[in-house]
Amino acid sequence: MRQVDLGRALLASPAGISATIDTLEAKGLVRRERSTTDRRAVALVPGEHAAPTVEEVLGADARFVERATALTPEALGGFIELMDHMNGVSAGKYRDA
Repeated sequence: MRQVDLGRALLASPAGISATIDTLEAKGLVRRERSTTDRRAVALVPGEHAAPTVEEVLGADARFVERATALTPEALGGFIELMDHMNGVSAGKYRDA
């Protein structure tokens, strides 16, 4: 993926996405590679530490799914209601929250 495309997808400013990628690059999670066909383009590729991080995230996701499927229908309903409320708060639906 090109750096500029990631910035657009995340609605981030060029400076903001560049700073974020600097941090990820310093941690070995991504590398920047210049395009061989367009010198202006910079592609982002997984860094040396990306695979273990992805595996950790996917493992956490699998554990979440495992626990969520073990919930009773009532507990799952309560969880969904809470998440809907939190989404409403973050979207500014509830001014007093």
